[in-house]
Amino acid sequence: GVWGRDYQAKGGNLRLLNVSLAMNVSTMMLFLGSADMLSLFISWELVSWSSFLLMASGRHTVKYALRYVIYAMAGAMAVMGAMALVWNAAGNLSFAGLQSAVTHMGTAPLWTLVLLLFFGFGIKMAVLPFHLWQANAYAFLPGPASAFLGAISSRMGLFAVLVVLIRLLGIVKLESLSIVGSFSARDLLAWVSLLTLIIPTFIALRQYDARLLLAWHGIGQGGYMLIGVLVGTEMGAAGGLMHVFNHATYQAILSLPAMESEAKAGSPQ
Repeated sequence: GVWGRDYQAKGGNLRLLNVSLAMNVSTMMLFLGSADMLSLFISWELVSWSSFLLMASGRHTVKYALRYVIYAMAGAMAVMGAMALVWNAAGNLSFAGLQSAVTHMGTAPLWTLVLLLFFGFGIKMAVLPFHLWQANAYAFLPGPASAFLGAISSRMGLFAVLVVLIRLLGIVKLESLSIVGSFSARDLLAWVSLLTLIIPTFIALRQYDARLLLAWHGIGQGGYMLIGVLVGTEMGAAGGLMHVFNHATYQAILSLPAMESEAKAGSPQ
């Protein structure tokens, strides 16, 4: 439609964009089908690099895509460090091996494992303070790319956190890691989620561009999702997971008209 004609008229390659979208979908499916830590890491990296390719397809987002690569590489090194800890403790990288390793780890190695995994996966989720790459990288992308990354792909980090930290390590294990008194690792992650909920949402309210408003708002919604699960109750988990679908639906619906308006009005300077 209007957006596609404008994108092509200004030198955009729709075929490359469609290939990038297809790569993102296929690598996400590989990620969702991971059977152990190694396949999780490999597919995680494929998702990261296909996301970079999609970000780089925007006329005004290449520099933000390069910033994302720096964050993504730091996150990859953190996850690789966590895998080394698991291998050292269990001798394998299976999910069962991770659960077994956790039972034999001391407090310091376990804290290191939790922080490395949360840092690595939290970058893709854009939790504070690892959120600065996302808003501009998503806001000014080609229409379908912005809708896809903002509504769907951005939740891959949440999925990884849920699988590794919540499902395999468990809420009880996170509660057992105390910082001061009764303040535990779960409380720490909950506070990070709460700050992610509040601060980017407040920044979104100060935007005059609909695309930036949606991008910043999307970062804040990840905080809602994660804090719901970290509450540790059935209602909290159900609400957090339901909001993934809720957010994906309205974010995509709102993003596409914003992009078409940009095509009619002209690209941002």
